[in-house]
Amino acid sequence: MSSLGSEPYWQAQHPNRVHTSENEKLQAVFSAILGIAKWNLPEFLYHTFRYQDENGKPVHRTTEHAAIVSRFLQGRTKYTPAMVLDAWFRGPDGSISKDSMAFDLMLLGIIKSIHYSTYAV
Repeated sequence: MSSLGSEPYWQAQHPNRVHTSENEKLQAVFSAILGIAKWNLPEFLYHTFRYQDENGKPVHRTTEHAAIVSRFLQGRTKYTPAMVLDAWFRGPDGSISKDSMAFDLMLLGIIKSIHYSTYAV
């Protein structure tokens, strides 16, 4: 079954493998990002979701890459973009204080982004 089916990618590629924990899966992904790609997490996320280069030209993505990003952004995955944002806002790792100017600016940017994407033609 492909990575876009109901089975997780690692299970579809290795059907006889013993299930690994979430921490083991995260460590494997982080090891690949840091060790193979030589990226940090922001670089990985940027390259995962960008759709055009610095000249405004479309970025070539594989069919699998485009499908994975599309399914996620359309909310057709177990964990949706809203759930990720909720974890970012509520999690203790670098959370911005709700009383700070940075929080207000971040929230304003998100609201503007939602507004523009809602009315984009």
